[in-house]
Amino acid sequence: MFGLGPTVSIAILFAELKTICEGTKLSTAFVNVLPRQISGNKRCQYENSRRCSAVPYEDQPSPLGEPLFSESVQEIATSILEEMPDDQSEVDALLAKKEERRAARQQRQTANAGNLRYKVTLPIVSGTLEQPPEIGLSADIDDKEKLASLVAKGQEIAVANSVGMSLRQVYSGRRLSELSLDVDTLRFQSFVDELRGRRVEGQESNGEDTTDVMGSIQVLQNGALGLLRETFDGVVVSSVTQNGLAWNAGVRAGDVLSATSATIGPKLWPKSTLDGVRSAISSRRVMSSSMDFEFRRRVNGEDIGVEAVESFELSLSRPIGINIEETDDGYVTVTGISDKAAPEVVDNLQIGDRVVSVESSFGGKMWEVYNADGLTSAVTSRLPGQPVRIVFERVLQEQSADVRTVTSESSVLNDAVGGFRQAGTIAQSPAGISSNSAIASQNSLNEMLLTRSRDLLKTYIARNEVTKKIKVADRVLEAVMDSSAELDGKTLNLIMKAYNTCNNAEKSIQTFEEVFGLAGDGSRSAVQQQFNGKLVADISALNIFTISSLLRSHALLGDYRSALRVLSAVEGNEEFSVDGKRSQSWLGKGDPLNMRPDTKCYNIVLAAAARRGTNEGLEAAVKIFDSMPNPSINNPPLGKPAKNLVTYNTMLNAFANFGQYQHAQDLFDSMKKTGVRPDRVTFTSLIKAFLKSGNLDKALDLLDDMKWVGIQPDRVSYNSIIEYLCNANRLFEARDLVNEMETSRISPDSMTYGLLMKGLLRSNKPAACLTLFESACADSLTSALTDNVQLYTTAITAAASLGDHERALELVSRMNRVGVKPNKKTLTALMSAMLAGRKYDAASDIFTKIRSPDSYAISVGLQALCYAGRFEQAQNLLAGQKCGQKALKGKQVMDGYNVLLRSSLGAGDFNMARDTLTGLLGAGYIPSKATFATIVEALRLSSDLTKFSKSTSANDTVQPHSAEAFEFCLFLVDSLDSRKLNIDPAFYSALLFSGARLGGLHRRIASLLSHSRNSSRSDRGTMSTLCESDVAKDCAPIRLASWEELYTDYGILKSQLGQEIELPSVRVSTKKGYGRILAAEQAVAYRK
Repeated sequence: MFGLGPTVSIAILFAELKTICEGTKLSTAFVNVLPRQISGNKRCQYENSRRCSAVPYEDQPSPLGEPLFSESVQEIATSILEEMPDDQSEVDALLAKKEERRAARQQRQTANAGNLRYKVTLPIVSGTLEQPPEIGLSADIDDKEKLASLVAKGQEIAVANSVGMSLRQVYSGRRLSELSLDVDTLRFQSFVDELRGRRVEGQESNGEDTTDVMGSIQVLQNGALGLLRETFDGVVVSSVTQNGLAWNAGVRAGDVLSATSATIGPKLWPKSTLDGVRSAISSRRVMSSSMDFEFRRRVNGEDIGVEAVESFELSLSRPIGINIEETDDGYVTVTGISDKAAPEVVDNLQIGDRVVSVESSFGGKMWEVYNADGLTSAVTSRLPGQPVRIVFERVLQEQSADVRTVTSESSVLNDAVGGFRQAGTIAQSPAGISSNSAIASQNSLNEMLLTRSRDLLKTYIARNEVTKKIKVADRVLEAVMDSSAELDGKTLNLIMKAYNTCNNAEKSIQTFEEVFGLAGDGSRSAVQQQFNGKLVADISALNIFTISSLLRSHALLGDYRSALRVLSAVEGNEEFSVDGKRSQSWLGKGDPLNMRPDTKCYNIVLAAAARRGTNEGLEAAVKIFDSMPNPSINNPPLGKPAKNLVTYNTMLNAFANFGQYQHAQDLFDSMKKTGVRPDRVTFTSLIKAFLKSGNLDKALDLLDDMKWVGIQPDRVSYNSIIEYLCNANRLFEARDLVNEMETSRISPDSMTYGLLMKGLLRSNKPAACLTLFESACADSLTSALTDNVQLYTTAITAAASLGDHERALELVSRMNRVGVKPNKKTLTALMSAMLAGRKYDAASDIFTKIRSPDSYAISVGLQALCYAGRFEQAQNLLAGQKCGQKALKGKQVMDGYNVLLRSSLGAGDFNMARDTLTGLLGAGYIPSKATFATIVEALRLSSDLTKFSKSTSANDTVQPHSAEAFEFCLFLVDSLDSRKLNIDPAFYSALLFSGARLGGLHRRIASLLSHSRNSSRSDRGTMSTLCESDVAKDCAPIRLASWEELYTDYGILKSQLGQEIELPSVRVSTKKGYGRILAAEQAVAYRK
């Protein structure tokens, strides 16, 4: 760029900046993603060029209304011109320095290349090797020779189909471990077992019988061991069987094993202990039948000291937040990471990482970085927020006993724990050591173990690797117990914190109880120690930090009562009791100078009670808050800790969640009187309180007040009001607020887009919702925000509302391409889209792939199964949801039964409909009005006289299944009557009209239904007569069990009509629709 000249460079830079900053207006979706105005950029200030911060944080936002392409572009261009050398001598000096650093780096790389590094792939699962060939023998060989030949051939095949390699640990001082690891069996074996049955290469047999010898073996020689560094600590090949798979791949005894394959994928992870190698092979066996091994071998007499490096690329935006320094080996190294750095920097970079190359300002090329000036220039030439690609390099393994970088997942844990176990064995093995020296050595070893454990825990907690923290904490506890070390407060606190951050608070409490023998809930309950006292800690470990972790564990579980007991126990208050459990005093059981609870402890308990979400929890929070004194310089030093800003904010948020805006306002006023200055969280909580009460104007006034007192509202503040506006379908006002956000240089985040998209869906505007999503995906300024499962789920729901199942499938495909994993809600939305597109089988298949579906997913899945004709699966699913005992609530279960009834009746499967109705009643549910309407609609019955008259006059053809439908209705009447339940009047009328339309027997049965209902209402009770003439009063009646029995056996009963028969009763609710009932009964009445 410098070769183009200043004028051309500035012109190109201006054109690029203008192209980048031109945003795309999302006018069709109510949101304008405006380009952010450029703040004034100051050049990185540092005293010398060898150390600087790549991202200055002193940038101040420019005043509102500043032109977009004036001062900002001029400042950037000026900074570029200032960095250009003034004369040729400075240019020559810069080039000479660059060449000197390039030569230093190449010299380092050449030194590393002096050692041969090679990789081999070996099988690790039995049964994957080649099948042995058939053994052919001549017939003229006698039995003894035949047997010897068979044995020799079998041994040859066994050797050829085995890895035939053993590994051994080498400790600092070139000391070999007593046991070696057999790669084939993964068993540890002694040196004698390693050589048993093998012929050592170069050793004569001395006339011994070699019948049982399975090939020659090459073993590690003392000469090869002496070539290793004195400080070398790693794994070497102890022996290799000739003609085995490892031997044929080129592996030889004395080679250093540097890395093995990861559990999944082709990536290699460094290894330095036998435990690490064994664990890696065991886990790899589950996923693959082969594994890559990387070895290094001495070449030309050079010592083995090659560093394994890993290169990775990051796309970062200003401000980056790292400190860099030039080193003598020609690299630019990261020496510090700012607390304000972006998450991608904190999560991916480590101190010591090297900067290899950086993206050029134009053309997207990658230029190597040899000095700090080059990196600083490349970064500061970008606009704030504009990404720049940087390639870093990390040293994965140094062959040294004291320095080892944490790199892998399971191997590092195994390396650390296993290494200290081996070290403990070595420390105890020498004879003649005095007891004082042994104790000092053991104490030093324990301190090393705790230090290493803390480093591991800090690393994985900082990376936020949830699934791995449990493994780390568990392995640390195992190592501590194996070494009989005493836990200190720092290590115990990190262990409990690791459990808490991965939502395993129960394990955190259990660890506390195991270490101290005290009930974790602060009560006097007895503690059952699982490890029989092997896990211990010194008295100073029970301090304010471990107590805070214990309180946080109870807060995560929502158990504020136990947290209150813990506070009382720490304070020595044995009179406190809650839930019938009294607290136990912990005074004298921990660090007396660092055990008294502080404001942070009280805030944890206060937040636990406030987040309970119940009135009881809110009352407890108010009591805790009132028990704390107001902040003042007159507070006694040994009294309860005073309130601070976090205390007030927690209580304000509690009032806001309960909609008690007046209490929140009063607390805000009292907070200002005590001299505590509110912050952004304070105002945001107060805004939420007023929004809960529906006072939007007051919330907007608070937004202005924040700016007036010098507090810039953040996305949370704006999103709270935007959510309220979207829920109230006030989308235009939400749009105006988004524009105000961008004017204030606050970019909308994924939550903002999610609120707007849901608001559009709620307003029945799914097309606009999809337009907003696609516009955000197309805009380079906002495309990264759309890689969010919630946004994709909302977009798929919008596609389902439009009935566009193909669009929904395309969205799911895009999710997979960008690495966004669909969740249960995503798959549920996709099911709805398939149902809208009448792809019922596909919807059913999607439902079967949802693990642990929630209630809504089950409801949609029931529809999919029913519409796909999978009635038995739907019935089994409903059978497991009796009375809402599982995922579904009562109304959702009833809706599921209604869908199954509609589908089975519509398909003519009356047996399934009967089973469904029986299951509904057997589960304790009562058919609702919607259930009766579903049956009438599915059977295409008519409960209205006008519709009945039109249908009979327009079409005299009997509908399919009409007789079966009539019989099913009688089954329903009998089922309800047996439980003394009423029939819906609309269904009763539809049944009578159906009988009248079918005529014959059906009309006669319908007439008897009408007669039974009227007779049951008369003074004659439930006795109905079928006699056409008077009969004797002592006539023995015939009791009919059901209407279905009368319908089925009417031919038999007809000959006995001269006798008095008791008809089954009919219970019809007549509160509504009485006129419809009379019209239906008139339609089936017979004239005498």
